[in-house]
Amino acid sequence: MSTKRLQRIMLQILLVWCTLFLVLAITTVQGLDWSPQLPAPAPVLVVQESPAPAPVPIHEAAPPTPAFQLLAQGKKAGHGSLGTPVIAWDKNRAEVTVTVPWSGSLGEYSAFHFDKVQASVFDLHGQWQMKAANMTVRDKSCPIRLVQTGQHGTFVRFSLVGACTGVQEVRYTTDSLILVLGSVQQTRSRH
Repeated sequence: MSTKRLQRIMLQILLVWCTLFLVLAITTVQGLDWSPQLPAPAPVLVVQESPAPAPVPIHEAAPPTPAFQLLAQGKKAGHGSLGTPVIAWDKNRAEVTVTVPWSGSLGEYSAFHFDKVQASVFDLHGQWQMKAANMTVRDKSCPIRLVQTGQHGTFVRFSLVGACTGVQEVRYTTDSLILVLGSVQQTRSRH
């Protein structure tokens, strides 16, 4: 084969390729829409409000039943034995509590207050076994200075000497008697 003939064949192949390219380009350009277009609108989302959830019922726990009961005032007699009183002073609540261990059967109590000697008296009616005692309170900030206990025939007496206005309430549990002295008066400093 001669060089001229080879060049002619190459030229024919090149012309075929150019023709194909031109036809392809024309069909592509004609198929396209060259007019300016706005961007496609975003699809409209329909927001459906879901109904508000039903309110969750609030189950308030029943207030806890106190671990103690209140002792009634009166003259009904009880019997048993009483332990050594323990005095607690709550400065924040201005409240003194006297806790007395007990066993037996509780009766009723009576209480009164002396203004001139600054003392409150608590009588637990009935036959009770207890050692008479005088207990000095060591905490100088406590308004009660002295607790005296003693047998008086048909009752046991607790004399609470100090600046308080009397027995507010008497609570009891299965093993403790709790005297609550509220409305504590301000005391003068004791040196």
